[in-house]
Amino acid sequence: MNIKDHADKLAQALQVMAPDAPELQAYRDACATPWAKASDACNRLLVAPRTLVRWRQDGKIAEGIHWQRLGLSRHCVYNVPEIAKLMGPA
Repeated sequence: MNIKDHADKLAQALQVMAPDAPELQAYRDACATPWAKASDACNRLLVAPRTLVRWRQDGKIAEGIHWQRLGLSRHCVYNVPEIAKLMGPA
């Protein structure tokens, strides 16, 4: 079972027990915004920031699909659901 499936099951259980819980709304918000800055993506994917950089440099995650630059800066945003699919089951 991957992380997303596990989180989905926890969210379903929480919805049954407390449909108005703030944690459930936070989960829904996180899933609604797939693109995240590096720090947020690392927290959601449970990886180190250097890991994302290494995956970009090694070509493991593709620009435009899994990550993209913010304008002309060096800052990147990451498509967390797509990267989670690559990571596979936890």
